[in-house]
Amino acid sequence: GKKWVNPRLWQPIDPYLYFVQVEIRDARTNQLVDRRFERFGFREFWVRGTDFMFNGEKFMIQADTGMGPDLPRNRHQVKWMYSDANQQANCNLTRWHVGGLDYPSNAELADEMGMLLEVEGRFCDRPWFFDSNRNYLPDQAAMAINWVATQVKNQRNHPSIVMWSGDNEDLATKPNARMTPTLESIKETVLNIVPAIRKVDPTRPVD
Repeated sequence: GKKWVNPRLWQPIDPYLYFVQVEIRDARTNQLVDRRFERFGFREFWVRGTDFMFNGEKFMIQADTGMGPDLPRNRHQVKWMYSDANQQANCNLTRWHVGGLDYPSNAELADEMGMLLEVEGRFCDRPWFFDSNRNYLPDQAAMAINWVATQVKNQRNHPSIVMWSGDNEDLATKPNARMTPTLESIKETVLNIVPAIRKVDPTRPVD
């Protein structure tokens, strides 16, 4: 494709968004088969040593946390939360804790407002890994990891999302706990979350 010359960079003080239209047409008839509109922004974010780098400069993160289980909220409530965190506490990043991947609309609004996001899955709260008798279901756990990878792939074009969080604190394994076969299986599942995220998005930090 052609090189984009001098793009206007997306940043908290100027969250500039571009729009792209993608069409699929029949090769023989040129008839439109599907069309999709996508918003995106040009920005870079990476970790260098102990520093966060944003668009080539050191960036000081001041973060707030939103609770995924408290959702759904409507658009106006999320907008107020972002504005309040920024104006009252000078926060420039919101961590969507436990279930942030469930609500991509939060990233859409952050794209517009210039709020950076760290988006987290829901692995520390995982009742679907067990049946009614608390027997661990490894196939269900594998499906959950695939779901996380799918959501990351679907949301990775949001410029506001600068980091992913694979999991919150793991409630299944504790220091000095006796590792049973079930806990070993859970541990292996949790350890597979980050590689699954990095496979579909190698561009962002993952914690």
